[in-house]
Amino acid sequence: MDLDGAVPLKDTWSASQYNKAASFVYSDAYTQPILELLSPHEGERILDMGCGTGELTHRLQEFVGGAGMVVGVDSSQNMLEKAWRNGVVNVFCCDIQSLIIPDKFKSLRGTFDAVFTNATLHWCKRDPSGVVRGVKHALRPGGRFVGEFGGYLNCVVVKTPCCRGTYEERTSNLTCEYTTISNVRTMPDTTREYGWSPSLYNQNAAFAYSEESTRLVFELLSLQSGERVVDMGCGTGELTLRLQQLAGRNGLALGIDASESMLEKARANGVKNLLCSDIQKLVVPEEFNDLVGTFDAIYTNATLHWCKQDPSGAVQAAKTLLKPGGRFVGELCGHMTGMGIRSAIAQVLKTRGINPPDPWFLPQPEEYTKVLEAEGFKVEHISLNPRIVHLPGSMSDFFRAIYKIAFLKDMSEEEAEKVIQEISEICQFDQKDQNGRWSYLYVPLRFRAIAPM
Repeated sequence: MDLDGAVPLKDTWSASQYNKAASFVYSDAYTQPILELLSPHEGERILDMGCGTGELTHRLQEFVGGAGMVVGVDSSQNMLEKAWRNGVVNVFCCDIQSLIIPDKFKSLRGTFDAVFTNATLHWCKRDPSGVVRGVKHALRPGGRFVGEFGGYLNCVVVKTPCCRGTYEERTSNLTCEYTTISNVRTMPDTTREYGWSPSLYNQNAAFAYSEESTRLVFELLSLQSGERVVDMGCGTGELTLRLQQLAGRNGLALGIDASESMLEKARANGVKNLLCSDIQKLVVPEEFNDLVGTFDAIYTNATLHWCKQDPSGAVQAAKTLLKPGGRFVGELCGHMTGMGIRSAIAQVLKTRGINPPDPWFLPQPEEYTKVLEAEGFKVEHISLNPRIVHLPGSMSDFFRAIYKIAFLKDMSEEEAEKVIQEISEICQFDQKDQNGRWSYLYVPLRFRAIAPM
């Protein structure tokens, strides 16, 4: 077997033992979802990063056919020798954290349509970013990076930067996708169930972005045609679309959210420019560094109360993105939001011996003023605006849409449903009227602040 360009590494992998013990990671049932995300086509070029003994590399070759090409890379010569015997002929040995495509395949550098990886990246603790840099150099502009790692079907799909040219060209075609994984938890196979559900959210929390609910904060924002605006925590993009319309063809509206599922819905809704990132530690890709400090306004709705880990981090991100004197305007859930339901949650969880989590940052105006002023913002308006919201469905449905991800994410589905029903039974005494309609105390904290000059 020709391992031209091989990087010498201590090889402790046993191909036979691996295939006996971990064949599930390349079984049809396990890999079907990720291969659907990859969507390989005939004639494409694919790099299988961490190909191991080549079972999936061989399947990829069948997808692309004779007109295409699949190249496997792995750091273990033992595994590659097994891949070679399995009929995978295009392979090379290299640590993917320091990927170097050898001369044998030099004509393929920057031409791959897709990079695929399965059950590999969790081994890359030394330099996870090095893997991504290697992927970027291997892919053609707009190519796909699709993979699964961690053992719990955590699928990530990103596109490489496809925008080139001047600042104006890039801002008018800002359609590249970026994914920042800010928190990886070891959880059972129910992980997906506790992610954000766009449909569940829109069915039960549409009041948060209704025209009636957002009219006053949009007046505070006062967005003008031609301006650049960020929607911080854009969710499914309903309000980003309105900002996009107000900014017009000469302006720019960029939506940022930490949930890829919400961004997929936003994209389907027609939002042009999206970025996936945790706003508490926002990372702007280097390809768009010239956007930093140029935005006229940042808008945020029903998002910042999720930033308890680092409320100041979100404000720092806003300051970084805004031009001097730019506007930071929005609403977040403030003090007393959800009064009644939060007490019921605490009561039910304590009976199970669980210390109730406190996942939200629900500040008083004075507290959030200090956060803003600490970053140099001048606060022009800040107020609590309590109102009773009539829920479109049951309290149980509302809880599943908003509260479950915050309070019950570590429970089994069966146990979580029992808790939800118990909470609903307690809440009905104060929050369900004689006609069977449920209500919720929503106390948004509304603010407008000006970035330092």
